[in-house]
Amino acid sequence: MRPCLGGAAARLLLCAAFVLLTPVVSEAGITYEEIPPMSPFGGVNAPAVGEAGITYGEIPSISPFGGVNALSPPEGGPLPSLITPGSIASTAAPAVSEAGITYEEIPSASPFGGANALSPPEGGPLPSLITPDSIASTAGGASTADGLTIKIAVMGPGDELYFWWGHLAAVVEDSARGEKRLYDYGVFSFDSEDFFTNFVFGRMLYLTARSPADRVYQRYIADNRDITLYTLDLDPDKKEAMYDFLEWNIRPENRNYWYHHFRDNCVTRVIDILDEMIGGQFYDTFGNTPGRFTLRRHVRRHTWFSPFWDWFLNFLMGQDIDRPTTMREEMFLPSEVGRNIADFTYLDDEGRERKLVSTVEVLNKAVNRPSVLETPRKQWPRELVLGVCIAAGFLVIMRVRRRREKLGRVLWGLGNAFLGLFFGIVGSVLFFLTFFTNHDYTWHNANVIFVNPLLLAAVPLGLLAAFSRKPIKAFFCEALLRGVWTFVLLGGIVTMLIKLSPAYFQQNQVTLALVLPFAAVLSFAPDIVRRRLTQRH
Repeated sequence: MRPCLGGAAARLLLCAAFVLLTPVVSEAGITYEEIPPMSPFGGVNAPAVGEAGITYGEIPSISPFGGVNALSPPEGGPLPSLITPGSIASTAAPAVSEAGITYEEIPSASPFGGANALSPPEGGPLPSLITPDSIASTAGGASTADGLTIKIAVMGPGDELYFWWGHLAAVVEDSARGEKRLYDYGVFSFDSEDFFTNFVFGRMLYLTARSPADRVYQRYIADNRDITLYTLDLDPDKKEAMYDFLEWNIRPENRNYWYHHFRDNCVTRVIDILDEMIGGQFYDTFGNTPGRFTLRRHVRRHTWFSPFWDWFLNFLMGQDIDRPTTMREEMFLPSEVGRNIADFTYLDDEGRERKLVSTVEVLNKAVNRPSVLETPRKQWPRELVLGVCIAAGFLVIMRVRRRREKLGRVLWGLGNAFLGLFFGIVGSVLFFLTFFTNHDYTWHNANVIFVNPLLLAAVPLGLLAAFSRKPIKAFFCEALLRGVWTFVLLGGIVTMLIKLSPAYFQQNQVTLALVLPFAAVLSFAPDIVRRRLTQRH
């Protein structure tokens, strides 16, 4: 099963594109997303192609929230439409749950009145989620509101990268039918037409699916993951309305939506429905309350124990996720939802104050799993130590070269080639994501100034400097290598200087701390300093 908040990037990252993030396919063929892939809105890439091959045309380089790549709606402005009717094609193949249930083909419409639009129609207010004409019973047998129990299931992190952020789903327990149904908004199929192309370019069409809750629980318990159930205290008519909506939302014509890591994922979809059930009071409270951390720091609370992924994901994420957040924006994470709903109170239709959650049940507690940090750590000192160690290694090689010139030259050239290969590859990934895709959380990224595809030039130059039998050619290649690293050093210094302006606030200290120490040693800077000192003496 592939629960949400992460999805599909881990595997494609290894392939050539990202993080936040590849989905897992169960034996039955379903994919449940876990770390978000990104938005289909914005970017400068070529025309979007639907799963059925439909071309949508150029996607403008603005975010769905009105501002250029903003992560929030403009002040005082309405939420604009994300998708226009008719812009989404049905999926190419049915999704199948881990329990073997086939969900049929998934066409396009949204539960909010338009084709996946979370926005109001032009000139009108946001329509109610539940309307008399929009819902018909989809399940056989009678069900009474008094027999319904609605729960929010919050699942903890798993082992794979795309499971590190957890998952969330809605659960309906129906005593009249003796059923427990889990509604999952993090589903997609690898069999969809152009799936990998759409994923790489940040166009992910997700869907809603229903599974037997107990089977899902068993899978998470077997995977050693936390499961916490929050029972909602809603009036019977609200329970029935929420149940009816969830059933309506899994219909083939209503299941699809465009997925976004931070703004529209398996967590936010469920909380949007819950907020509607209590008259918008949830978001009225949390929409204007300052959040604890930025989105970047929330991500890092879950990656601290893996030095490489912690650095790499930070390297790819741009400045927009360093803006101050509200508590509502923080609830792209399942754990933040659990934290906020446990003690939340609201006014019911009769004006009585009541707790939203009546009971909290810990169904399973993971054992010997890295914890999610309550407060994110400062990781730049670790990267600084590594960067200084690399720089010290090259200083040692330079001393060796004075005594054993050939050995020192080979080590120096190979070291340059290795650094050029690694940082050239990650810089190419960042360059592609920033300028050619809709992965908007990588936009406005100052790291691309000094870590970019140009560093790949250090690979052939380093090999020629190491093994060329012609001294002049080796000398020329070494000079070019020093020029490359001088460019990196100056670019890093520029990114620090531009932070003097309030318009630039990207928290990229971890990349600067790692790269600048060895870039300084490999650049022309040591020769310039040496000459200055010689002239003084």
